[in-house]
Amino acid sequence: MNKQARETQQQDIQQLEIAYSEVVAYAQDLENQVRKQRLADAELERRTANLALVSGIGRRITSILNVDHLLNTTVHLILEMFGYDHVAIYLLRGEKISLEAISGAYASYLSTGLTHCLEDDIVTYVATQAQPFLANDVRLESRFVPLVPEKPNTRAELCLPILLGQTTLGLLDLQSFQTNAFDQDTVLALEALTHQLAVALENARLHSAVQEELAERKETERVLHRTLEELQLWADEKAPDLERANQVLQQQIAERRRAEAELKNRAFQQAVVAKFGQRVLEGIPLHVLLDEAVALVAETLHVEYCQILELLANVDDVLLLRAGVGWQKGMVGSLTISADSKSQMGYTLLSSEPVIVKETSTETRFNVSQYLRDHNVVSSMSVIIDGEDWPFGVLGVHTTRYRVFTNDDINFLQAIANNLAQAIERIRAEAALRESEEKYRTLIEKSSDAIFLIYGGRFEVINRRFTELFGVTQEEANLPDFIFTNIISARGRKIVEDLQNPTLSAQKTLSPPPYEFTAIDKNGNEIDVELSVSYPIYRGGLATQGLIRDITERKRIELEKQIAYEKVQQYAVELSAKVEEEQRQREIATILAEAVASISMTLSTDEILKHILLKLKRLIPYDSAAIFLVKDDDFLVMEAADGFTEDVVNQEFDYSQNVLFQEMRRTNGAIHIPDTHRDERYQVWSGASQVRSWIGAPLLLAREMIGYVTVDRFEPGALTLQNAEVVQAFAHQVAQTIYNARLFEQLHDTQAQLIQRERLAALGQMAATVAHELRNPLMAIKIGVEYLVHDIADDDPRKRGASLMQANMERIDRIINDILYVARAPKPNLVPGSLYTVLETEAAFWEVNLPEKGLKFHHQLVPDAPPIMLDFDQIGRVFSNLISNSADAIGAGGEIQLMMVVEDDMQIITVEDNGPGIPPENQEKIFEPFFTTKSRGTGLGLAIVKQIVENHYGTISLWSQPNVGTKFTIVLPNAPYDPNSSGEQE
Repeated sequence: MNKQARETQQQDIQQLEIAYSEVVAYAQDLENQVRKQRLADAELERRTANLALVSGIGRRITSILNVDHLLNTTVHLILEMFGYDHVAIYLLRGEKISLEAISGAYASYLSTGLTHCLEDDIVTYVATQAQPFLANDVRLESRFVPLVPEKPNTRAELCLPILLGQTTLGLLDLQSFQTNAFDQDTVLALEALTHQLAVALENARLHSAVQEELAERKETERVLHRTLEELQLWADEKAPDLERANQVLQQQIAERRRAEAELKNRAFQQAVVAKFGQRVLEGIPLHVLLDEAVALVAETLHVEYCQILELLANVDDVLLLRAGVGWQKGMVGSLTISADSKSQMGYTLLSSEPVIVKETSTETRFNVSQYLRDHNVVSSMSVIIDGEDWPFGVLGVHTTRYRVFTNDDINFLQAIANNLAQAIERIRAEAALRESEEKYRTLIEKSSDAIFLIYGGRFEVINRRFTELFGVTQEEANLPDFIFTNIISARGRKIVEDLQNPTLSAQKTLSPPPYEFTAIDKNGNEIDVELSVSYPIYRGGLATQGLIRDITERKRIELEKQIAYEKVQQYAVELSAKVEEEQRQREIATILAEAVASISMTLSTDEILKHILLKLKRLIPYDSAAIFLVKDDDFLVMEAADGFTEDVVNQEFDYSQNVLFQEMRRTNGAIHIPDTHRDERYQVWSGASQVRSWIGAPLLLAREMIGYVTVDRFEPGALTLQNAEVVQAFAHQVAQTIYNARLFEQLHDTQAQLIQRERLAALGQMAATVAHELRNPLMAIKIGVEYLVHDIADDDPRKRGASLMQANMERIDRIINDILYVARAPKPNLVPGSLYTVLETEAAFWEVNLPEKGLKFHHQLVPDAPPIMLDFDQIGRVFSNLISNSADAIGAGGEIQLMMVVEDDMQIITVEDNGPGIPPENQEKIFEPFFTTKSRGTGLGLAIVKQIVENHYGTISLWSQPNVGTKFTIVLPNAPYDPNSSGEQE
């Protein structure tokens, strides 16, 4: 074969490969469509069958008005029609769950009227949650408890709430001895049945209540008539009293008659609901049912107008007047209103609760629609017509007279709406079934495969492709003598016989479906075909449905395609591996992006570190992980950790001894240690004894290492090099975020300092004004007062008033001095001295003064404390202010403690009281100038205290708890000092 011929052959093979790929793709698509359609058909058939069962049960229980008879009939019908092994109905009676009806395998072991006492089983769960509960294998369900412990036969359980609106009336419990006994369609059908049962149960209860009340009222009326006859005997001598009693009696009789009328009206309404429910089950067209509903409601409730508005499916928030009584001509079928909350119907739709308008002129919840005003509507009532997936619309009644609709009216209207909702759901299901059947027929006729259905040994259905493939017409195929073997060649009959008689030996030799064999057409031509079969229910029996595909061409080219197919398979494997790798990389990139986005939103370093470990665990499931940051260029500090059994956060490490840190710093890359027991570089530290596999990745900022991230597993080899690459990529992303958070914290501190300086500058300017504007006139007043009282005797009343003026002027002068002190911040004259001496002086003063106020004072000082640099006047003012504040805050009987401790190079002094404490919301502001919680005072005392302590290179902190007490802690350093210095701080 020459080169040109080989190239031509290669091109032919390539074209055949392309054609084969297209044919295979088309065949697979068609097969998927047929399979999906069959599944949909089977589901619709099951749903239709379930709906038929539910409708049958509903028709039989609707007219039963005795509660016990209703419940017993229901459980027996469900057991009979659905074939389950146990059916029971429980009713809620207050907080108790009572077994009211039972049928099936456990009926002889349990009796009705028993109270259900379990607290955490399936029945109690459904009763409390008002939600269905399905367990297709109770052996896997912890809530399942056998009804009869000695007969644990149940394998599947379905428990459904019986709901009337939002109220749970009881439960329907079904059990089967087979696992997976309940499918979704059955659950939906039984839920629909519980809705019908709820309505029927409520009707029966109402009927029973009506009958009891009627009997009671008849007995009362009989007693009243007998009493009236007795009263007539002595009417002459008790005439005035009897007249009054007669009036009362007549009022009672009238009230009784009104109540009896209400009961009769309620019974009539329930009868109307039951009759309408029968009409719903008859399957009449929807438009006829809607027209009957509005006419029936208007007649029963004696109103001029009734309407049903449908929520349009293809238009947002629009209701269409679908049926109505009393409205102007042309409005039904054309009027549309908004479905938002601004109209009564939209408000009803959104609230899902009955809406009553007593009088339109006083309605404030929504606007009264113009068409209602045009019809002079005064009172209205509306309820929602609900649906399985979305509400159908709203049912409303309106009257031109003022009317107060009763609860019976509401229940009647809601019952009609519920019946309409059931009818609409049934009509929708039937329409979907018809549409599915039409699609199925179209799919069969347009299929490129031959499709047939055999029932009773005869071909009932064949499609166009069947007639083309085998050369027979529909009439010929329907003849009694045309059987399936007519289209099978002698070579193919053995396979078909094995299919019809699947013995054990045949099953071993048969290839799995679809089956390949040789068929013949009408003229005897052999055709290689592929057969797929199924066995659907047809006319109440089992039929055989098949799909025959002509594979003659495929058989012819299969040999030539084999080599090309193997190449395609190899390419597919390689492509699949590449796609999986690409997908993995995309997933890693997505999680990295989410991690960076989430942690970048938080500029607090502590919160960022917590987020880093949480996001990192999504990328690589670890047993433990930690983040180390460089501190002061000397140490590594563990700033965050997860998964460790010990509290390891804030541990410090000398990184000069950390081999792994030095290597990461040198290489700027991650380190992967598959087994820490086999790698000498890994150094075990406290809390990490379980680590066997380890990854460390540096946190790099402008090629400078600010720390590193570690990921640990407790099994050797659990971490891979790919994991190390992911950790390194993650570390690159978060390093800049941590740096930004630190910059933000520094910026925040700088801004706070700047604001404080600006406030102090403003305070200084104000202080200068105060000194100038107040002190001069204050001095003049002081001199004037002294002059006026110079010649006044001490016992003169004016002398006392002048003394009071002088005391207040001295207080004003102290306030001015405090303001000037805070504003000017005078530098302390620091000299070496003993803090003990200052504290001893203060303690001696307060030991005398505090007991006079009914307070106790305790102190404990350190006489041999080393000297520190201090300003005696200023530091004394600190402790005087703190003790004075405590004395003002606590009442009589309170205690104040002054304590001193020397630790290392620090002297710690605390002032503590057992007063009412400082509220948490005020604690952050307590050192701010002019902030005070007292009715008197300037709020400068603690600001001055903080200023003096900080000028002594110390710190002051506050602890306070309401109703426990307050403690101020001052820490002053034993700083070295220069004996030759001037004493003023730099």
